[in-house]
Amino acid sequence: MPIRRKIVRTGKGSFCITLPKDWVVLKGLREGDFVLLEVDDVIVIKSPKSKQL
Repeated sequence: MPIRRKIVRTGKGSFCITLPKDWVVLKGLREGDFVLLEVDDVIVIKSPKSKQL
């Protein structure tokens, strides 16, 4: 299910998006935790705590 997110500029060379709270809670993530990005034609965000890794 696609979720629409707005891109926000955070500096001269950086942008950010927010993660859905339900997903963060489901994955057991907290502020300061790291996530893994697979960057290609699309960006896939994975939780290091995921069993897929």
